[in-house]
Amino acid sequence: MKLTHVVPPVLALIIAIVWLANLRGSTSNVKQDNTLLRERIANSGNSSASQNERAKARPKSEKKPSQNEINPSADWVSTSRDWNKLVLFNNNESQDRFRYTAAWARLEKLASEMSGDELVRAYTEMSALPVHAPFRDDLEWVMLKELEKKNPEFAFSQYIAKYQSEDSAPGGIGRFNQWLARDPAAATAWYESQLAADVFDKTLDGKSLAKLPFESAFIISLLASDPATAEQRMKDISPELGGVNK
Repeated sequence: MKLTHVVPPVLALIIAIVWLANLRGSTSNVKQDNTLLRERIANSGNSSASQNERAKARPKSEKKPSQNEINPSADWVSTSRDWNKLVLFNNNESQDRFRYTAAWARLEKLASEMSGDELVRAYTEMSALPVHAPFRDDLEWVMLKELEKKNPEFAFSQYIAKYQSEDSAPGGIGRFNQWLARDPAAATAWYESQLAADVFDKTLDGKSLAKLPFESAFIISLLASDPATAEQRMKDISPELGGVNK
């Protein structure tokens, strides 16, 4: 093995010069070699300084994200509570596979663990995320079904908004009767506030398709406790079941 392979170049140069001096036994040669050594060391120092200056002057390349940043680990997906990041990560899946991923399973579990306030905030923030429609719709249904128990006022208000914008009854709207059975005072107060605020869409003939499933559930809930009121409200429903007269 060569000496220069195991010691720094300058040190190897010093050792080589000392060895040559001893071998020749010449003081003059030593002086000459020492002079040469000093020159080489000085040149080496200048060269290193020049290289350092060039390195500082070079623009720093942009840091590329690591592979783990691009593809989160399985442990992260299964434990993360970052709703928006999980949504965006799962949005990368093809539109026919997003329900069969670990990220989707984590979102479902997370929705069941989140409080009503957390779910409302996540639902509201998700409207600004660039998510493809099928994934967004399915995930909204998951969140709203949980919110029927944790914040039913928000959940059923969203069902009305969806009915009005999509012109079709959302599946969850039919579960208003469950809220009435579970908490009749709160459900009745909310429904009456919606009627008072006239939030239900109305067609030109004065009928409201969005109101029909709510009014039907409300009438059924009155049959046992107040049949006279239930009968009177039934009379307001058009025979064609095209809507509810206001």
